[in-house]
This record gives sequence, C-alpha cells and structure tokens, in this order.
Amino acid sequence: ANDHLYGDNGTNVGDILNGGEGNDYLYGGTNTGGWAERDQFVFDADWGADRIFDFADNSFEKIDFSSIAGITQRSDLTITDGAGYA
Repeated sequence: ANDHLYGDNGTNVGDILNGGEGNDYLYGGTNTGGWAERDQFVFDADWGADRIFDFADNSFEKIDFSSIAGITQRSDLTITDGAGYA
C-alpha cells in the first residue's frame, strides 16, 4: 500500500519507520527534549519509490537497506535531494 508514516514528535526517543511494500512517505519527526534526531528508516524487499522526509544529516539517523540483496554501498542507490527532502 502507499502509506504515509509519521514518527513521534516531542519525545526523547528515535523512531523506526518501515513502510513495507508500495510507494511510501516516511516522516521521522523532530524528537525534542535535548536529544538529536535518531530515526531509523528500514527498507525491505519489494519496496517501491519511497520518499524520506525529515532526515537529519547526523551520526544518529539511519537508513537501513541491510535486508535488500544487491545493495552493499551508497553507490548502489540513486539518491536525490529536492526541496529539502531526499
């Protein structure tokens, strides 16, 4: 399905968002309270043309493709950054 998934805003923990199959929109949330954003965006087999919104370029945020055969490094992906979204 084409899902819109939103992480929890205003908590002291990160989110794990897994859209499953389809073309999904993933929003990590802001995670206030003194913590840096610590969201994990997990992709499984049969993922579609998914979009990640609110990805923070820090050492805590993660995009996980570990269960996808054939993706072993960043150059295996096509990543675009448009209007502040990747």
